[in-house]
Amino acid sequence: MLTPLQVLQTYREHDYSLCDAFDSRMAGNDRPFALFHDKSWSRESFKEAYLATARLLISRGVKHGDRVGIMARNNIGHLLLLFACARIGAVLVPANPDLKATEVGYIFQHAGVSAVACNKDLLPVAREACGPIVPNPWFVLLDGEERDAPSLMTLIESKLAAALPLPAQADD
Repeated sequence: MLTPLQVLQTYREHDYSLCDAFDSRMAGNDRPFALFHDKSWSRESFKEAYLATARLLISRGVKHGDRVGIMARNNIGHLLLLFACARIGAVLVPANPDLKATEVGYIFQHAGVSAVACNKDLLPVAREACGPIVPNPWFVLLDGEERDAPSLMTLIESKLAAALPLPAQADD
């Protein structure tokens, strides 16, 4: 049996960024990376989806150093946004979905979020929490769609053509 260090040494070295660590574990690994609501995500399909999510963020004006809020229950969108933000050098700012609007407002206002992803039932709380933020962040839903808060998965599937910047480095 291999020790944990020996297991790590079976993979190529990486630059200590989340995305490169993920890539270093892709080669020769055909096990599912994630399972959510009876959908299995291979490493390749997950990478394609998180890169599409990164393109979405870029197309909406999110750039290196920007903050993206998330207030959600378990959802594959949370993982996609984590990797997408890491890829472009943005920061994912989580807020517990059980918090009140004033508490979420403190977190998101302090961070200065430019976008917020949430569950559909949490959208009113997210809107109230972000009311004082200028400019007001744009909203995307992880499990539904509203007139002014589209579905993350629908937007990802639209295959936006925004160019990705160079990958963010581990110390960015």
